[in-house]
Amino acid sequence: MLSWKQHSPHYTVNHDEINIGLGTFHGTAGGEKKVMNYAASRFFREHFSVLHGVVRHGNFSTTLRRNVFRVFRRLGVKTHQPKTEFLTEFRLDPTQSNGLSNIRGGPVKAECSIEP
Repeated sequence: MLSWKQHSPHYTVNHDEINIGLGTFHGTAGGEKKVMNYAASRFFREHFSVLHGVVRHGNFSTTLRRNVFRVFRRLGVKTHQPKTEFLTEFRLDPTQSNGLSNIRGGPVKAECSIEP
């Protein structure tokens, strides 16, 4: 079992074995602010090269960028990023000896990738 701090970088390698991820997400107001800070910083770096630099959470500059970014999104200047698509070739199948069966026509988009 693996666990890591919310919004921290992570990388896992699962060589030749099946990996089933069961995850829960417990967001906090502080975590959401950090996500918005990074999104705003990326937006301004891509569109206004003068406004680059380190994201320092809690200072005036970062708060201003975050709030201007929110206004841009509401005005339609910046749209939300599309969801990440996860592809799969297998499905869990208790009737098989290894617990898996191939999906015909796979890989297919996993259920967690479908927009609500």
